[in-house]
Amino acid sequence: MALNRDSELAGTDATARVFLLRMYDGDRELPYRVCRSARARSIRISIDRDYAITLTLPRGASERQGVDFLESKAAWLRRHLSRQRPRPGLLDFLRRDPAVSLEGRRVPLEVRGNASRTALRFSRGGEKVVLEAVSSDVGEAETVELLRGLAARALVWRTETMAERHGFEVRRISVRDQSSRWGSCSSGGTVSLNWRLLLVPPEGQDYVILHELAHLRHMNHSPRFWNELCRLDPLAREWDRWLTETGEAVMALGRKVKPSAS
Repeated sequence: MALNRDSELAGTDATARVFLLRMYDGDRELPYRVCRSARARSIRISIDRDYAITLTLPRGASERQGVDFLESKAAWLRRHLSRQRPRPGLLDFLRRDPAVSLEGRRVPLEVRGNASRTALRFSRGGEKVVLEAVSSDVGEAETVELLRGLAARALVWRTETMAERHGFEVRRISVRDQSSRWGSCSSGGTVSLNWRLLLVPPEGQDYVILHELAHLRHMNHSPRFWNELCRLDPLAREWDRWLTETGEAVMALGRKVKPSAS
């Protein structure tokens, strides 16, 4: 049986193109195929179970328009592919980038096994963070516990520094293991932060802290709040977008295990 001229299969170009997509761990080259369809009314993107991308173009649409559409949907592609692709564990993440964000800078991180006891070695202004664990093969559960202990001190220090710098009074600072939020601020003046802020760039960490501090003056996301936040951090909108589009994979780290209660 002959294929219908309007069949989408009849218009599929077998030549794979490449689209460069910026992900949280670097740029990725994503192959995609172009499908021309007389039935399609608009440009659309589909991703199959093997993560193959098909760009469907209606009659009259150019491939350049299709590429522009792909670029406009970069955030959607990132979210979709992050959910579908196997995500690296915390240890893999730290092997690629053995550092944490402390006091507004990236500090090298070293994890050591065969220690006499579990310990965290770090001083304010230090040049390295050393996490020591008893076992020879340091596992993810131990690493999560040690990082949470570091965050409980370092994020409090950073928040106190930023609050003093910008004239905020914080009643209490807590560091938690939130499932989806980077931070929150209560009407009672408590700022809560996610320990995974150690793993994002220093500027992103500061953005979240300033975001929550700004809520001490505006307990909403009104234009007045955003004006205040952008005064504190002129790149606030960019970092908000970065955390939404790219930070999702970092938020997923350390969730396969439950660290012991402190």
